[in-house]
Amino acid sequence: MYIAKLIKGKDYGLPGKLFLAGQEQEVDKKTYNYLKDNPQFEVKEVKEKADPPADLPPNEPPKE
Repeated sequence: MYIAKLIKGKDYGLPGKLFLAGQEQEVDKKTYNYLKDNPQFEVKEVKEKADPPADLPPNEPPKE
């Protein structure tokens, strides 16, 4: 998953997206690559957490 945030300016439009200052938005890899060299944007790749096994309740560590 990729995240982009407009850090300079009030708004910035791309086909299908409108970025407003300070608001993070999820973007696809193509948009990420386009914006990563743009000084108006802060972009990052976020690793998604793996889902716990279906037989474990949430927030309980696996038993060995």
